[in-house]
Amino acid sequence: MKRKIVQHGPSTLTISLPSQWVRKFNLKKGEDVTIEQLKNGLFLSTGKSPHHEQKRINVKGLPAIITRAIAALYKAGYDEIIVEYDGPDELDRIHQTVSNEHIGFEIVDETRDTVVIKKVSEPSAEEFYIIFRRIFHFIITTADEGLEATRKDDKETYRKLVIRDKNVNKLSNFCRRLVNNRRQTEYDQETALYHLIEQLEKIGDDYKDLNKHLIEQKGKPADSLLALYQQTNNLLREYEELFFRFELKKLNAFFETYEALLRWSQKNPVKDHQAAYFLLNIARELHGLSGVTMILHL
Repeated sequence: MKRKIVQHGPSTLTISLPSQWVRKFNLKKGEDVTIEQLKNGLFLSTGKSPHHEQKRINVKGLPAIITRAIAALYKAGYDEIIVEYDGPDELDRIHQTVSNEHIGFEIVDETRDTVVIKKVSEPSAEEFYIIFRRIFHFIITTADEGLEATRKDDKETYRKLVIRDKNVNKLSNFCRRLVNNRRQTEYDQETALYHLIEQLEKIGDDYKDLNKHLIEQKGKPADSLLALYQQTNNLLREYEELFFRFELKKLNAFFETYEALLRWSQKNPVKDHQAAYFLLNIARELHGLSGVTMILHL
């Protein structure tokens, strides 16, 4: 919708608020609203929660979808989720999901067949960039520690790194929620940004699945696997540098590194095909992010 700018006095410009939005939040003359300046516009909020920010879902007898359903509503921007469940196993899964994956949300009420999950803290736009950088940090430290564990075939470290992936999931969910709620100020192209965050989570999942696989393997990993692991981690670090200090020359160098990795893998096949699949998939996913990276920076 469009609004005409009206001038009051020599330096004051005003616009009218949409009547539907005013009714929705029951705004009255003299009430305060908050205006936050974003990179691509202004964000106007009231601090009130409209009715549609509450969502009720029934997951009785559907344990496999509980985690994904709650995550979808969290990322979509709902502030209150009422979950109908059946039995202690489903209840435990709800508790684990809220505790492990959703920053700023808590279970605030519970009955014999419903759980109320509610936002208890409001994220700020400034938090986005910090947490977004933390996603990269957790993935890179997982990659580096995973390579060192593979050199030693350290099963205990593999198991710890599988658990660490929960941090990547939690931070990724939080950032996608802020993007959907238009609560980030760093980047203009929010669709591209959302896709980037989703792909970073998948890369984290690939490292997690690689560690799960290595837990079950017997015998010292081959030198060819260690070499592919090192090259993949180098590509990951190169992508982080490219993203946060973007230059076309760095992008070209990134493409060259990726092509060199593929050529090396073709000439030096890794006997552990499953481990090689995870590492090459990480490389392909990083290469696939070049498009959204250019959208966000050019």
